[in-house]
Amino acid sequence: MHRGRGQAMSVGLCFVAQGKAHGCAMPTARTGTGRGAKSQPIELQRARGNPNHKKLPPAPMPDSPNAVIVYAGDIPPTPEWCDEHGARLWVQLWNAGSRYLSKGHDLLMMELLVEKLQTSQLLRAWLGTDVRNRWYTTANGQTVSHPAVKQLENADGQITAWLVLLGFPVSERARLGLFEVRVADELDSYRQRSDARAAKDSKK
Repeated sequence: MHRGRGQAMSVGLCFVAQGKAHGCAMPTARTGTGRGAKSQPIELQRARGNPNHKKLPPAPMPDSPNAVIVYAGDIPPTPEWCDEHGARLWVQLWNAGSRYLSKGHDLLMMELLVEKLQTSQLLRAWLGTDVRNRWYTTANGQTVSHPAVKQLENADGQITAWLVLLGFPVSERARLGLFEVRVADELDSYRQRSDARAAKDSKK
């Protein structure tokens, strides 16, 4: 009986070897993951001129429900609950996403993001710079991590997730076609100097 199993195994190995020798491809298990490059967003394909000549849906008209109107520099009013740090972040983030953020679609998530950033800053200020404040001793004499430390870790994870959803990381901006790496030239330096002079003149 053991000899029969050994013979069957030998025959199977020979069959595999012969298949490889003749260039036969063995079937692979299906994992549910598609092959090839990931599909690019429709907006990015349209902006690149549809190099793969795919059949793309027409661009939405301004009055279409699928059209997303970005705010074009008109920053929504700062929420009343924002402190100085939160108000500064509100302006900074809306300016950073001025090319694609929508007041109608992204306002709520921006409020959640700024509120979480503001709360995170308050927790860090409360803990202070002394790392010993991150632990405390219980009544049983055990040294444990302060609950605020865990709250900060959870807040950082949620903040990162919302930043990704809103397209702020470099990888997400590149995926959406909103970011391109290039070497700065003399024209960029001239623009920076011109903007600096204009900002200085506006303060006079």
